[in-house]
Amino acid sequence: MSGWFIVTENLYALVTEHDGKFSLTNVPAASYEIAFWSEKLKRQEMKSFTVTDGETTAVVLTMVE
Repeated sequence: MSGWFIVTENLYALVTEHDGKFSLTNVPAASYEIAFWSEKLKRQEMKSFTVTDGETTAVVLTMVE
């Protein structure tokens, strides 16, 4: 399986690890939305999350059929 994260209106881009995990550092505090997709599954709903200064923010994304 392969997948791509497409980030717009900012300077961040990444490729996930083999287990699907990823991390971004030095992300400014703000509210964000992330969308994700798979070649074999439907596009998934947007997920909203907030980054707080000095904190680690975990975002769990689950692919469903």
